[in-house]
Amino acid sequence: MLDDCYDVQGHLDGLFPGVIVDIGAHIGAFALMCRRWFGADVEYHGIEAHPLNWELLRRNVKRFGWRPVQAHYAAIDYCVDGALLLDSFVLGGTATGGSRVVAPGEEHLTWGHPFAASPLDCTVSTLEEFCWDEGIQQIDLLKLDCEGSEHRIVDHFCGWHAVRTVVGEYHGREDWERRIKAHPVLCDWRYTELSRRNDKSIGIFLLENTEEHIGWLES
Repeated sequence: MLDDCYDVQGHLDGLFPGVIVDIGAHIGAFALMCRRWFGADVEYHGIEAHPLNWELLRRNVKRFGWRPVQAHYAAIDYCVDGALLLDSFVLGGTATGGSRVVAPGEEHLTWGHPFAASPLDCTVSTLEEFCWDEGIQQIDLLKLDCEGSEHRIVDHFCGWHAVRTVVGEYHGREDWERRIKAHPVLCDWRYTELSRRNDKSIGIFLLENTEEHIGWLES
């Protein structure tokens, strides 16, 4: 991660973000990378849904000498009938950052990854609700590495006009690309696939708002 595993630095050279929202912040490696790139004056919001990861995120971002910086114990999603967190902290697990938010009845959607037998309770907020609560009116850099929740965020978030750049990891390439092409706003943004996993179902993407001036989120 600290060696830019998202492969985005060259694409962000002209970006001078005032606000960064990091959904799926894990333990803070992307936060540290942004601190090194953009300096100490950025308003950073790291959002992490797993309690163990969040505790490390909270401790780590305190060390960066970066203010204002905030670590939020939360999940961003649009599961209207409740949500569960599939827990990737399990013996034989593949990643501590692999926990994912699912709606009740979707516990079987594991993509072959091992999860704990019992999911964790999870309270979600929409991205609009989070921004309203934190007084965020524009997002200069939005990172989405949230193990599938990116699909629901793309479908339901109503504030894309107030976002400048999105970088993240998609899950399910064909469904993801179809979703972006059909989106009434994002279809006009500049889309770049930065890398792709060997199985071609997971990859890193960059979305750039081509409008000269971005709008404001309404409270």
